[in-house]
Amino acid sequence: MGKFEELKEVCRQRTDLDQKRLGFELEQIEKFGLIDDFHNLYLQKKQGDKNDINSFVAFALGITSQLPQGKFNPRKKIESTRISPPDIDLDFADDRRDEVIDYVRQKYGHDHVAQIITFGTMAARAAVRDVGRAMEYSYAFCDQVAKMIPFGSTLENAVNDSQELHNAYESDENT
Repeated sequence: MGKFEELKEVCRQRTDLDQKRLGFELEQIEKFGLIDDFHNLYLQKKQGDKNDINSFVAFALGITSQLPQGKFNPRKKIESTRISPPDIDLDFADDRRDEVIDYVRQKYGHDHVAQIITFGTMAARAAVRDVGRAMEYSYAFCDQVAKMIPFGSTLENAVNDSQELHNAYESDENT
């Protein structure tokens, strides 16, 4: 039995799912040359924490544990008129990230794989709440301190920008 036939058979066995939609998705997977990708993910059963495939085929194969709701996400929709292959985005658990990168390097070659990173910044109020939570301060206390920080102020300037925060900082060692 070939890879595509195996995928079709697994999907046929899922009588609890919409067979018409499964058939349509399988046709598109074949059309865009994604059989190997879906088959490899099926064999490995390496699920991410979450994903946005929103595909009955991915669910039927056990690639995702999230039962698709409604139609495909319009951004990810596989349309019969589409010329280029669709994106398939998966979010993987942090502790398995290296496995995914190694797999992609082996499959596509080291010189065809790139890593990127994004950095986010956090506003001063949110930073106070998150750090306070990490340090096991009560939510009420962290919220009270955060509300003393003027909107748009940095942590560096907040103590000087807010007399209330300055007083709390000087008089309470927890602030």
